[in-house]
Amino acid sequence: MRLCRIKEKCLKTDLKCDDDDDDDDADGVVGRVVLGSFMFSRGKELEHWNRMTANVDEQIVQWHNLL
Repeated sequence: MRLCRIKEKCLKTDLKCDDDDDDDDADGVVGRVVLGSFMFSRGKELEHWNRMTANVDEQIVQWHNLL
């Protein structure tokens, strides 16, 4: 990924459940977190993204709540 286009990228992670008895959520998504630039995320997720892009040679680890 070219760094000059990093503001146009994001990482979206969904947590899904295959419980056939749960008809409340048709697609099975029970949680989601989005990391990305200001166009995609806010708060702690945006702070994490900014730390990752500022320190491309380091592994940046952070736990996130699923929404």
